[in-house]
Amino acid sequence: MNHLAGLVVLALSIGVVFAMINKEETGDRVRYFLSLTAYLILGSLAAVWLMQLLPW
Repeated sequence: MNHLAGLVVLALSIGVVFAMINKEETGDRVRYFLSLTAYLILGSLAAVWLMQLLPW
């Protein structure tokens, strides 16, 4: 498994758990899951891109 696949699996898992414990209605859960998963994946990719710019 490569790092991107691991990131997607982790984001999906976190999205499912947080949607189940934070929202009551099914439609709200689905919207929250999709937005949280997208935020996690895009935020992680943005962080990786920014970290490549740092002079290590």
